Amino acid sequence: MAATPFTFLDSLRGNRHNSFVANSMMKLCVIFLALTAAWAQAQTSPSKSVVGEVTGVDATAKQFNVKGDDGVNYIVVFDDNTSYLRLPLGEKDLKKAEKISLSDVAAGDRLLARGSAAQDAKPSAAKTVIIMTKADVAKKQEYDRAE
Repeated sequence: MAATPFTFLDSLRGNRHNSFVANSMMKLCVIFLALTAAWAQAQTSPSKSVVGEVTGVDATAKQFNVKGDDGVNYIVVFDDNTSYLRLPLGEKDLKKAEKISLSDVAAGDRLLARGSAAQDAKPSAAKTVIIMTKADVAKKQEYDRAE
């Protein structure tokens, strides 16, 4: 059997095929890395929000007791890095919220606490606590009843 002659065109076709395979493998690797990074981020920082009425503040234990709007009693843990904001009556834009301190939070206030969800049964501290005071809540309810 005679050997088929090797030509310059055969060499180019082989290089194109190798280049196609290399590009395809590179694209698959990039997609895999992107998906892995997205999955890892989703696993490490799920966020959790609690909305309800403050039933108690324990500054020593660094926690709020909150009766959630869903009827469940929550313990919201805070730390020195937690930021506290008070949203004035009728406002919905957080840019108009004023910074307050822990001592400004009292039982009866409405609370929205945002932070990372607890992992391994260890509660994580809330990153942000947004408060509407009990007095503002009463004014809003009175206004709503008048209408």
